[in-house]
Amino acid sequence: IRKSPNNDSRGALFADTGCVQYTHDYLPNGTASDSTERCAAGVGTPCVNIGNNGSYQLTARSNHTGGVNLLMLDGSIRFVTSGVSVLAWQAAASPAGGEVTPLP
Repeated sequence: IRKSPNNDSRGALFADTGCVQYTHDYLPNGTASDSTERCAAGVGTPCVNIGNNGSYQLTARSNHTGGVNLLMLDGSIRFVTSGVSVLAWQAAASPAGGEVTPLP
């Protein structure tokens, strides 16, 4: 569990009001802002403070150049580039299966 000294709740397993919410709605390392109960200025990724009990939206972020490491449910780890197609990225998190767009 990581809490940054500037009180940014991203990266923490649990925030003060409950579990941080992560989704595959937006591409990794993209420009879409995270939405969480607390944001800190100058942490390097876009973030919008929506206060307590809001609808949180957190995306995959990484300090690795060009992409993120993704832990698959079979235990494997894959490096996925930031330029992955949105269809492949969303299919990787789908519980339905059967998507025809595989990760590169």
